[in-house]
Amino acid sequence: MLQDRTANFYTFTDHHGTTQINYYPHAPGPIIQGQGTGPRLQYEGPEGSFVYPQAGPGREHINVQQDSVLGPQVNVVLVPTIDAKAVSLTLLLPPINMAGQEKVDFHTIAIKTTSYGMLPKEGARLTYEVLHLRGKAQHIILPLTAQQ
Repeated sequence: MLQDRTANFYTFTDHHGTTQINYYPHAPGPIIQGQGTGPRLQYEGPEGSFVYPQAGPGREHINVQQDSVLGPQVNVVLVPTIDAKAVSLTLLLPPINMAGQEKVDFHTIAIKTTSYGMLPKEGARLTYEVLHLRGKAQHIILPLTAQQ
């Protein structure tokens, strides 16, 4: 039934078109043995192009915090490092009422947090950049298994 559908695919772009994000709360099919079915995020922006959770060393994780007063928060590392500048991304995902629609447009933000690690820096050790995003929530049909 259309009324019961929830969004299973989200797309985001900033107002300049320099950052694009695709987010699946559950990995899209086909399901391949040995690979997880958890969330997947595709990021393309100034830091590069990455697919989480297998985006490479230091970028192996995607963390979704469901219980937040701001709604679900999706966190990934864009620039991994311990002793120098590191950048992470937190995407705020507002709860979406699909109301029987196949897609719903909305606005949200993502926050890029830069930490300076062990580098000597006067002032704040974390800085924040807010990205204003146009979002689209959709219910799409995902394949269940790999084709033989």
